[in-house]
Amino acid sequence: MSDAAMLEMAGVAKRFGARAALAGVDLVARPGEVHGLLGANGAGKTTLLRIALGLARCDSGTLRLMGRPLDWPNGRLPDGVAGFVEAPAFYPYLSGRENLSLLAHLDRRSGVSRVTECLDQVGLASVADAAVSAYSAGMRQRLGLAAALIRHPALLMLDEPTSSLDPAGARDVRHTIAALARDGAAVVFSSHDMAELEDLCSVFTVLHHGRVVFSGVREAFEAHVNRDAYTLQTSNDQLAIEIARECGVESTAPETGNLVVHARSDALDAYVIALGRRGVAVRSLSRQARSLEASFLELTR
Repeated sequence: MSDAAMLEMAGVAKRFGARAALAGVDLVARPGEVHGLLGANGAGKTTLLRIALGLARCDSGTLRLMGRPLDWPNGRLPDGVAGFVEAPAFYPYLSGRENLSLLAHLDRRSGVSRVTECLDQVGLASVADAAVSAYSAGMRQRLGLAAALIRHPALLMLDEPTSSLDPAGARDVRHTIAALARDGAAVVFSSHDMAELEDLCSVFTVLHHGRVVFSGVREAFEAHVNRDAYTLQTSNDQLAIEIARECGVESTAPETGNLVVHARSDALDAYVIALGRRGVAVRSLSRQARSLEASFLELTR
């Protein structure tokens, strides 16, 4: 394991009864990285983050935060580690400012002086003294991020931090995450918004039924899936679809006048030859730019 890593998980496993939520997960997050966690509901993303934040204990495996093992008996996180999972909870009868001040006092850190700064950073300065019971779900999500920022995070871990936010709020959170990474922090966050992950992340880990099916940089992620998508124009699309089925090539019915086929290069060559032999002219064939979503769906198919 690298000494520079902010988060190191090796062989982490967690079961809930007969169900394996995590099965030997490895994950490394380094300074300056925004590390995206992908996976369908139930893949293990939230369980992984709960373990990394000391909210749950793994059954086996090792976990190091900022180069040190997590202190399980008291669950105290090292300085510079922060985050939240699912929906952050606060005392509803206290104001946002009071909630953050209380958290800073309980944490016994010097974060009390940063409460106003962090509220302003997440766009809550104007409602800082209103009771949290009057906050919307999106405002509570912002308050959760402010609570994490109080700790000056060098490692920030967030579970779907933009899930309840409007577009402007989600943009602000993305800007905050990107700024933290530029300043050298390691950020790990899960999201179902593929465009958000594409925009922010330089590294991805894909979980499927509690197992890592891919971990690496974006370029390697896209290259890991060796089937490409092609836009195809033919003289007889219906027959081209039938031939694709016979050749074991996946095709989708045209919506814009063109077919879309998914195939490895060798299968595509055989398919194009088969089209010619059956009298179907290929009028155009172009490779589509592969999206993060397409790569994810291929890995977890």
